[in-house]
Amino acid sequence: MVQIINDQEKTESINNLRKLILNKIDRGEDQSVEGFHPSDIERINKDYWLTNFLEYHDYNVKDALKQCWDTLEWRKKIGINDISESSVRRDYLLDGNIYTRGFDTDGKLIMFFRIRIYVCGSKTIENLRTYLLYWIERGQRESNGDKVTIVFDMIETGMKNIDMEYMRLMIGILKNYYPNSLNYLLVYDMPWILNGVFQLIKGLLPKKVVERLRFINAKNVRQYINDQYIPYEWGGSDKYELKFESEVTKSQDYNNNENVSTIIHRKISS
Repeated sequence: MVQIINDQEKTESINNLRKLILNKIDRGEDQSVEGFHPSDIERINKDYWLTNFLEYHDYNVKDALKQCWDTLEWRKKIGINDISESSVRRDYLLDGNIYTRGFDTDGKLIMFFRIRIYVCGSKTIENLRTYLLYWIERGQRESNGDKVTIVFDMIETGMKNIDMEYMRLMIGILKNYYPNSLNYLLVYDMPWILNGVFQLIKGLLPKKVVERLRFINAKNVRQYINDQYIPYEWGGSDKYELKFESEVTKSQDYNNNENVSTIIHRKISS
């Protein structure tokens, strides 16, 4: 049964979780804390970051604490703060499999996955992991830590484009280290032939993500995406010519209230 709490109790839970994490660091009971990146230590002071864990665990502070700590250790282990554009193979960036563009009807940043671009087995799982983490982290920066809507563009997608190892990797990363970070998971124009496979994928999703899963098409897409950001090939107004654009940030401070998405998508002259 989901516990219903008021705003004051939510604030108290956030402060309690923060205090528990900082106390654990101060006690030095785990040698791993010595290597936590300063940016990750700073996350502890961000209410939105702690709230994601608390909401995912229905404000069970003990469970939220464990996942927060596991996430901090994971981020240190893989050196995620050192992953940048230069860490990713250039051909992966240029093929346009993943990109961010515009906002959904709730004002949340959209991250598109053009599923047909990737052919199963054409890329190594190690390189895919780095590529995926780059985009997840970039999406977090562009949205200033707000929720992001992921769109699976399934146009012209077939069995050759579905890599279950890659899907398990993606779901595992989002579930374990970016809880409650999705506004919606939208699946556009999924071919009927993939219904069975997608049921397998759906079975891997956390319950809270399944609740935000929507299958969309040209008839109902405007319920979720503003028309100006619906791709022209979907019947929308966006004639954006996709090309990889290097990330441009105004500040390293996640408290900057100005969303940098408009800057990220400014055309960069060749």
